Amino acid sequence: MRSGPAIGVLLLAALSLGGCFVVDELDRASESAERFSRSEKPETPQPDPVAGRRREPSVLDRVADRAADLRDWIEEALEHRGPEDDIVRCRLRDGLRYTSRGDCHSLGGKVGRG
Repeated sequence: MRSGPAIGVLLLAALSLGGCFVVDELDRASESAERFSRSEKPETPQPDPVAGRRREPSVLDRVADRAADLRDWIEEALEHRGPEDDIVRCRLRDGLRYTSRGDCHSLGGKVGRG
């Protein structure tokens, strides 16, 4: 029975010595990592990734651009309209449409009143 306490003391010593070994290995690994992570090269400043990019237009900017394009297109279309191109009610085989007088005749429709 005397061997029980001796085995306990030996086990306790082995466990504590094993912990010291692990701590020593961790210290040695961290020193090694620091040594290899340090470089003697001078640090070059990294370019700012945002500085080179173009600023994307916001949704409101894009809507305003589209509205301006649409206004220009409408004005250009109205300039090319002739006097015979008044908007009229056109009776077609498939129903009524409001088109220009010239388009109504080219679609084979009849110009209605109003």
